[in-house]
Amino acid sequence: MTDRALTRVAARPAVTDWDEDEILTLFEAVALMFPDGAVTISTLRTAKRKRELATRRIAGADWTTIAHVREMIRPRLSEPAASRRRRRASPVPPPVTDLEAERARLLAEFDRGPPKRPPD
Repeated sequence: MTDRALTRVAARPAVTDWDEDEILTLFEAVALMFPDGAVTISTLRTAKRKRELATRRIAGADWTTIAHVREMIRPRLSEPAASRRRRRASPVPPPVTDLEAERARLLAEFDRGPPKRPPD
């Protein structure tokens, strides 16, 4: 981490000194929220790439907020990876549980007819 990135964190070293929606560089987020090194800059960059961490690119730097980092590390209920792969691989749509709603949707779609083309 660069000394410049740590200047703001050194001035306010506690997470409670910051607003939840105040922007931080990824370096600052790591220094502020994970001083023990449990999460690194690489971890945040990977989370950004996987779209697990909301970031904004401003002037060549990636910025996030404390709230976004907390959302990233919040425990989630998740199904096992094998069943996620199996579900994605299946081209079969999920079963329709409300047949009347599905019938009404299909009838409305049929009544609308084919999509209209814009005039040339």
